Amino acid sequence: MKIINTLLSVTVLASAAVSAVPASAASVITPAYTYTSGGTLSDPSPYTLGFSFSLSSAQTVNALGYTTVGFTTAQTVGLWNSAGALLASVLVSPTGQLASNFRWADITPLTLSAGSYVLAGTFTGGPFPYNLQGVTTAPGYTYLQDLQKSGSGLLFPTLSTGSYGTQGIALVNLSIGSAVPEPATWGMMILGFGLVGGAMRRRSTKLAYA
Repeated sequence: MKIINTLLSVTVLASAAVSAVPASAASVITPAYTYTSGGTLSDPSPYTLGFSFSLSSAQTVNALGYTTVGFTTAQTVGLWNSAGALLASVLVSPTGQLASNFRWADITPLTLSAGSYVLAGTFTGGPFPYNLQGVTTAPGYTYLQDLQKSGSGLLFPTLSTGSYGTQGIALVNLSIGSAVPEPATWGMMILGFGLVGGAMRRRSTKLAYA
């Protein structure tokens, strides 16, 4: 019974310690792709523009991005699985966190398993980048094809033109990283194991001298 009480105490202490870890002001951005230069196209019509991509291993997404090119009003970026189910969406502001030619907005961290997905954003007319040069991609990420759908609002894009270069339309991006526990989580796990080990050792000592 004392061991059970000790384990419960450890759980409470670990939970309190986790709660005490301060949340960061903004996510650390690790873009799925970066580029050094690219061409620019312009269209006056509303679309949802983006692309499909694949992951070779599980990755955690913590933010979605929107290009800085022609970006003057907040736009919505969405992430879908290959069947068209919306997994996450967020409104990105032109004044959002800036990193690698994109403005970013945090999302609740989402772990994606290996497989294919769709990323796209609303587009209300104007210029956008394409035919990128000097493209570098994150480990495990592979661009598949450009996708778009005509109309206002965030729509699941299904049409591919196949004419936008090696990374497709660079309207949107996502921040990904290997699906591993956060440093704070590792710290709490180690603390918990240490406390449990210490409690068990003290109990063993008492039994030895009884």
